[in-house]
Amino acid sequence: MALVVDIAMVIAAGLGAAGWFAASTTLGGQYPDPVLLAWAVALASPLVLALAGLPSPARVRKAERSDVISASLGGVLVFAGAPLLVLVCRLTDAPSGSESLFFTTAVWSVLAVAASRAVFRDTSWTQAAGSLLALLGAAAVVANWERPSSFSPFVKFPLLEAGMVAAGVLFAAGSVLLYRASRSSGTRVTMSVAWTSALVVSLGAVVVTGNTGAFFTVPNFVLPQILLAVLSTAAFGVAWIFALDRVGVARASAGLFVPTLVLMGVAATEGVTHAYGANPIQWPAALAGAGTLVLGAIVLYAFAPARSESATCSVWDRTSIAIGGIGITLGVAVLFMPAFA
Repeated sequence: MALVVDIAMVIAAGLGAAGWFAASTTLGGQYPDPVLLAWAVALASPLVLALAGLPSPARVRKAERSDVISASLGGVLVFAGAPLLVLVCRLTDAPSGSESLFFTTAVWSVLAVAASRAVFRDTSWTQAAGSLLALLGAAAVVANWERPSSFSPFVKFPLLEAGMVAAGVLFAAGSVLLYRASRSSGTRVTMSVAWTSALVVSLGAVVVTGNTGAFFTVPNFVLPQILLAVLSTAAFGVAWIFALDRVGVARASAGLFVPTLVLMGVAATEGVTHAYGANPIQWPAALAGAGTLVLGAIVLYAFAPARSESATCSVWDRTSIAIGGIGITLGVAVLFMPAFA
């Protein structure tokens, strides 16, 4: 039963991330970025705190100061800083949806795995390989959403995409802090402190940027999209902290591969129902990528090491890392060749 709950939390976090991506894509460019984020965080607050459960004042007072600081900073980074930076880096139609999804979900998962390995030493090299396999699968999926493909990472909008990766670093660091706090002081204390801090920062960003008037002006025609944003934000906030507490940073990050599958499923539904005309997805290649993604995500989740084995690194591990490093170096070098320019 515990395994079912653990997996459900990871998947729920992924579904929340998918909903937020869809809603923010629809609303992005229509409203100031700080306003959009503040709407989501503020309106989701009652739902988040109700689902997570409010801790007693005595329990909050008993929490270690370091845990409160970690929860506060982690909440700001994960629920305010990282999403706001992504919104700033996303223009109306650029970078493309395929690249934006890739850089704000799959890439973030790999960064979270790396952070978990570096800080806690509780992530096996097999899990790291699984995350990279899932990353490759995600790239194959989004690269085959259309022909000609709009997926060209770090070619057309390198600075904006680098900003999304930087947001992923903030997200991974914040997740590490939230995990530490939840393991020490519990999920209720962590959630209440983290979400309150994110709320204060997101509302502060609205005031500092002079968008207070826009915050209180919500046209009726966008209410469904805002509702999706609020529900998705609440679902992700609750599920992510519970997943971190239950399975750790690395395994929880497997949920960040879910949005790619969800949005491909939406496209499949549209294709079957002909809701939006012809479907441009290259299905054989996209499905192959989806299979690779699922396999990698399963490896990432299932192959966590025993504590005594978490810090080992065999000769084969080192050789594999060296070969992988060479491949990454050559791949980056290729991006600067004349054909891509």
